[in-house]
Amino acid sequence: MISIEAAEQLVDFGAGGRVTTKVARDQLEGAVALHNILQRHRVGYLADEVGMGKTYVALGVVALLRHFDPRARVLILAPRGN
Repeated sequence: MISIEAAEQLVDFGAGGRVTTKVARDQLEGAVALHNILQRHRVGYLADEVGMGKTYVALGVVALLRHFDPRARVLILAPRGN
């Protein structure tokens, strides 16, 4: 399990390492939440409305996973473009 404060030191969702906007804070919280779910259950999914930063959250989760386990494997399923 990782805290938001610890993740903020590892993943830069803001300018210069500081989370400066609500959107960036929400993305960081989402990445931490999904990382912790994956640690507990070994499976998780990310779904949100258009424009909420799912790509950034997913990249943050992958960064956290790879930081703690450099051999971690990640499967990302995404639909084709419409």
